[in-house]
Amino acid sequence: MLRLPSFVSFRLLGWTAFGLLGLAAPGWAWQDPILVTPGMPGSADHHLNWPDLKLEWGLGFDLRSNLGLAGNERDGSVEAGVRAVDLVLRSSFNRDLWGFAMLSAEDQELLLSRAALVYTGLGGSSYLRVGRLPIDFGKQMQARPYELPYPDRPAVLREYLGDQVEATGVSYGDILATSQHSTLRVSIGFYSDWYRRDNPLDPLDPGRPELEWRDQPRLDELAVGARVSGVVDVGAEGMFQWGLSAQGLPDYGLQATADDGTELRLENQSQWLYGLDLTFGHADETEGPAWSLGWQGILASGDGGGQVSPGPSPVLSTFEGDLFGHYAWVERRTRSGRALGLIVSQHERPLAGKPLATEASVYFSRPLVENALLRFAVRHRDAEGEPDGQAILVQFVALAGSLGHALDW
Repeated sequence: MLRLPSFVSFRLLGWTAFGLLGLAAPGWAWQDPILVTPGMPGSADHHLNWPDLKLEWGLGFDLRSNLGLAGNERDGSVEAGVRAVDLVLRSSFNRDLWGFAMLSAEDQELLLSRAALVYTGLGGSSYLRVGRLPIDFGKQMQARPYELPYPDRPAVLREYLGDQVEATGVSYGDILATSQHSTLRVSIGFYSDWYRRDNPLDPLDPGRPELEWRDQPRLDELAVGARVSGVVDVGAEGMFQWGLSAQGLPDYGLQATADDGTELRLENQSQWLYGLDLTFGHADETEGPAWSLGWQGILASGDGGGQVSPGPSPVLSTFEGDLFGHYAWVERRTRSGRALGLIVSQHERPLAGKPLATEASVYFSRPLVENALLRFAVRHRDAEGEPDGQAILVQFVALAGSLGHALDW
């Protein structure tokens, strides 16, 4: 996974009816073993053979340290520790049904972050997933943060969506070959529960109010998510991907605890997010240097953010209106797996006046062994109304087994 196999090793021109039917196998609905789009990890095949059961497994480990240099990065502070440990299990029950689960240890908590059944017997390349799932918004929100080519999820995504979002519900999707050179994926999901997780080692995270859901939401209160994405061959050595995403939270609440211990609640909130993402990758057929670059924009409309006002009578409030943010990313990767990249994110914050926040990171990654890497990054943050901040990050990632995520495009 950490070597990120060349995304041009498979050419869309070579798709056949057999290849499309092969996408209905358990591997593709978890992580497509054939098509790997720019900037996303591949997936290996590791399993244990039990009597009448093939159990695949994977283990992910993310250790990092943030050294604050100045400003709002907490000058001189060190935020270090294990960010995440994930154990993934998946197994086929029959030709059309399989399941997966992910146990995650984060911030001294053990969570069943993902657990679902996947049914692929609907015909063609369609699938149905039921359970606790990562949301299908944008290119990368289904991936765990340590699977990404850069050290942290872009700041605009952390602000508007969180570092990771899991939801409980049902989603339907299909893959369509639109021509010999292009393929289209569509999905839609409805969810009765929504859980946002933030990075416990991020010194910039001020601590956000928690989402609160009603015990028995009505049909019109269910969260909804949808995505349309396509990949197109560009010559013999390039791949272009585009995607449109939408997410709606028609009726949710917030809860927070003030400094004096007062419990605060806010009901009847709603928000819609819309996203456009574009990614291009180019690699030499001789497996020489590869280039990847991408951009994503997000429009948030409705009630966003959430903050507790200071003072003797604290009040929990949200920002109401439209917010826009985007990020751009470019990376050069060598044949040995070393990578040098730059990612810049800018977004309007959910505060009065919509102050801008800009975050830029330069990073360098090098493999240590086949399944482990060491990454170094320098980050600068410039937010209106706050002092500038700089930090140095050191990250160690180790993976074992089959730790693919769900549908990276």
